[in-house]
Amino acid sequence: MRSRVRRIGAALAGLVIAAAGTACAAQASPEISVRNFLLDWQAGDYESAAAYTTGAPAEEVAGALRAHHGHLDIAAIRFGLGPISVADETASAAYRAEVDLGISDPVWEYEGQLTLNRIEGVWRVVWQPGVIHPQLGDGERLAVSHEIPERAQVLDRDGEPLVDNASVVALGVLPGELEDVTASVTQLAEATDHDADRLLNRVTSAPPNDFVPLVVFRRNDFTGELRSAVTGIPGVEERDIEMPLVPAHAGALIGAVSGTPSRQDEAEVGDRYQPGDTVGVSGLQEAFQVELAGTATTRVVTLDPEGNVAEVLAEWAGRASTPVHTTLDSEVLAAAETALANIPTDSHLVAVQAGTGDVLAVAEQPGGYRNDAALTGEFFAGDAFTMISTSALLEGGVVEPGAEVACEETSTVDGRTFANLSTGLAGYPVFEMTSQTPTFEQDFANSCTTAFASLSRSLEGQVLADTAARFGIGIDWSLPVDAYPGAFPELRSNADLAAASVGQDVTVSPIAMALAAGAVSDGTWWPPRLVTSPVQEERPPARPHEAARLEPLRELMRATVTDGLAQEANVGDDPVYAQTGLATQEIDGETRQVQWFVGYRGDIAFAIAVQTVPTVGAQQFAVTAAAQFLAALPSSVDGEQ
Repeated sequence: MRSRVRRIGAALAGLVIAAAGTACAAQASPEISVRNFLLDWQAGDYESAAAYTTGAPAEEVAGALRAHHGHLDIAAIRFGLGPISVADETASAAYRAEVDLGISDPVWEYEGQLTLNRIEGVWRVVWQPGVIHPQLGDGERLAVSHEIPERAQVLDRDGEPLVDNASVVALGVLPGELEDVTASVTQLAEATDHDADRLLNRVTSAPPNDFVPLVVFRRNDFTGELRSAVTGIPGVEERDIEMPLVPAHAGALIGAVSGTPSRQDEAEVGDRYQPGDTVGVSGLQEAFQVELAGTATTRVVTLDPEGNVAEVLAEWAGRASTPVHTTLDSEVLAAAETALANIPTDSHLVAVQAGTGDVLAVAEQPGGYRNDAALTGEFFAGDAFTMISTSALLEGGVVEPGAEVACEETSTVDGRTFANLSTGLAGYPVFEMTSQTPTFEQDFANSCTTAFASLSRSLEGQVLADTAARFGIGIDWSLPVDAYPGAFPELRSNADLAAASVGQDVTVSPIAMALAAGAVSDGTWWPPRLVTSPVQEERPPARPHEAARLEPLRELMRATVTDGLAQEANVGDDPVYAQTGLATQEIDGETRQVQWFVGYRGDIAFAIAVQTVPTVGAQQFAVTAAAQFLAALPSSVDGEQ
């Protein structure tokens, strides 16, 4: 039997034990027999309990008490002694039972009655089915039935489902048709790597004529050695069913569902779920497991000799499963996945609604359940951060868009040398190699790292830190799933300030940068929102920007698309605004360059990060993905800025 917490207090047990200890001298009273019978039954010493009854042979009584324990899958049982009345050679004794049906089930309380006869001076409990429960008749037994609600859906902002049905194989049994319950269930558990005790508990407590699903596999996974190992186990049946298991989009975000808690699932979610329950093991499916799965309606019933329900003795209504309503937009999700589909390396995209912070899409390449870097990735922002440092430069009066600012091959600040990483990208302009001095607008549009590093000498570190916070970098917000809000570094020197101004020491996630772009679009930074129902914790306050100060930044971001590195993304009738960037960092022990595209069109702000191997003449994958994303967006989902 599985180990389960005993939830019934020790006081009740102490009542019985104390009474037994003080009754040894009362030979003329039936109390000794009643107390000892209940105490032995409570302790699971069924042979000793049977000795206090009239049942013959005693082994049958012991077997009936033992079977009762298994039929209800009892974790613990406690008895309290009630009034005893005596009339000549017969007596009647009331008792109260509290039956712990296990952690996922309630405690069942009922009152029973024992009849005793004094036989040759010894009081014995008259054995009959009613000893176990007063409404149990001849040939009947008790059982526990569970009515499990269907798992609810994860829905997009329009109420459309985000989880598709999958064809699954339910392996289960009809308990009444098993010749050797223990052998069959143990073989199934061993073949599928599940806990045999948990499966046995489920089978022995179920009505014998009800099909009990024990292990569920996706149809495509139930092949080869697994199927061979299961085929031929006596009494195990295979049934095809449909279950909502497969995310239509954003696998890591929506999450995985297990049709039966595996050993690993049990370690993660505990002992609350039984074989046959659906359990979310990642993403929103895990975060909202309680709401999506609901809880079973549990009934204690009597079964007639044919195994049919004769009477419901107790019922505990479960909680209905309820859907999770998200801010995700299926059309934007599809566009995001289209954008990343042909990128040959790890890539991540997040799109938000600029005016609300609502998360519209999360996409990963490759997909699946494990790649969640669009929300959790900790990437250097690189030159994409110049969208934010430019805001600080403009507000501080350090530079104007039309001012000439040299774009040198390198720039050294307090001994730290900065180079233009973007010169390695295909299509990078050559003006820095000529005598022409570019304007700051050109520096911005072409991600000139050295120009920003040089300008940082006229910038105060606290101003840059405060500006980053106004764009949400490092702000304490949260989602129902893991997400990274970014972090701005501590600045100890001018070199640190220069590095931060070009995003070399600033860590961000794609969602953090999408929200920052949304602040430029809307004029206010909004914290993210992913789920609208169930209602989530209150979000941190929005952070407004002065509209007049944002307009020059918007013009610069527009220039990136019309005349700079992001010209390929100048897609659609409505204007596109963006900044690109490149950063080098160690990821999983390998040197990688992270390409960035951060921008917006209309009310949709988004960020794309692509991990690449450093290569001269590398394709601008992030810009290409942005162009494909914008081209795939339906006109109904983004408005004119």
